Amino acid sequence: YDIPFARFPFNPKNVRAYIQLKTLMRKNGYDLIHCHTPVGSVLARLAARKSRKQGTRVIYTAHGFHFYRGASWLHWIFYYTIEKICA
Repeated sequence: YDIPFARFPFNPKNVRAYIQLKTLMRKNGYDLIHCHTPVGSVLARLAARKSRKQGTRVIYTAHGFHFYRGASWLHWIFYYTIEKICA
């Protein structure tokens, strides 16, 4: 499936992507969801909340974190908090 999303977390396009992901997950009843990229994975993991309660496993392969040593404290706090919530 091709579900476009924006790399900027607060882009309105991401609301549509979230809805599409949630619809796909509900419709197809996946056993496993594997997601990549910071923004796409947040959308997928949030959309999968109900599926996870029903036993679906979610795997996130990180391809770079925004809260690495030397990153700005604002990025560190923001992205670390989001990752902690979605874990």
